[in-house]
Amino acid sequence: MVSLSLRLIAVALGVVSCMTAPVMAQDATDADVAAIPASVHAPLIEPVAYEATDVAETESVTTYNNESLPILLAAAPASNRVKRSYSYKGKFAGNVAGSYDRVTALAGCKKTKINKKNGIGPLSDGVSMVFRGPMNIHNIAVYQPSNGKWNRVSSFAQGGKTVNMVFMNNKNIDYSGQNKHGPQGLATADGIGLSSNSVQFSGKLAEAKEPNKIGGGPGISTGAEVNILTGAKCNGQCIGFQGDNDYKGWSGGKKIFVTKVQMPKGGKPNQPAIWMLNAQVVHSGQYGCNCRGMGAAGGCGELDIAEVIETNAARDRVSAHYYFYDGTLNAPNGDNWGPRPTNAPTVYVTLMDESGEGLIKILELEDFDFGMTSISTDLFNQWVKA
Repeated sequence: MVSLSLRLIAVALGVVSCMTAPVMAQDATDADVAAIPASVHAPLIEPVAYEATDVAETESVTTYNNESLPILLAAAPASNRVKRSYSYKGKFAGNVAGSYDRVTALAGCKKTKINKKNGIGPLSDGVSMVFRGPMNIHNIAVYQPSNGKWNRVSSFAQGGKTVNMVFMNNKNIDYSGQNKHGPQGLATADGIGLSSNSVQFSGKLAEAKEPNKIGGGPGISTGAEVNILTGAKCNGQCIGFQGDNDYKGWSGGKKIFVTKVQMPKGGKPNQPAIWMLNAQVVHSGQYGCNCRGMGAAGGCGELDIAEVIETNAARDRVSAHYYFYDGTLNAPNGDNWGPRPTNAPTVYVTLMDESGEGLIKILELEDFDFGMTSISTDLFNQWVKA
């Protein structure tokens, strides 16, 4: 679906000057709207609980309702230039009463039922973001609100610094039979092996080494895989099962994750992905005993942000899905919502806001300044309305 805000339409028609401050859709007056040709603004579409938006650009011309309008986008900062987005709102964002089974002990995989109600569902708990190769990760930044703006709390730059972030994998298997901890451990620079201490991640995740080996796991039958958590150890303060090797996730109902990645073409299976999990999942066992559940029944929560799925034979698109609670609420149209960034990196932003009706929104930006230590409320609101 190709869409355009009233602000851009107004600029194109000369209603507002390109030199003025951006005017959002709600700022347009009745007279402004009346000046727009009916073929442009009609028919009006009723708001829905999920929304996929794709802004098609060709030499500064944006197409809207089959009419070409000259849009001067080059003057806007790259962080304001949204290529496309996919939104979960209201009940599809998890804003319903639900429950999941929390792991309390690994021995026997003991669980207890947890009832929860939050604007973004169970992902208001601490979360971890997971990356699977083939992938080149240039930057990661996490922002959380404080004093009227969104402050950067964690970051990674390929070849640079890592702040309040650890890169983990599932290679720290407890072979003692005592169930002392889950399989999480610090990852080596390439993400494939287990490291005895935290090392600078290379940013590069390889394709599977032996794709035909059944049950080989990440790095063998699938692409190499890492997940990120904060640099603070749980030390008994995390919810659900936790071992002495576990770190805290990013908690709270308001958070922003920004990543700059490239997904180069691989061999087999050629299915890179970025997704988010409730941190409880990786603490107990991402591929074993956990609170995630199976299939659509997402339990404590899984958000697929940009995943190349097997039903996409060409492996040229990325998909989004949000699985939570009993799985009865699954927003449609998330499959293949955007093109795969095969030849050049792109920026994905994941907004999570528990306020109001609840919102989880994935955006693809032209670029982003990862040197920004904070994101203004104005920019956040622009992303929400994009």
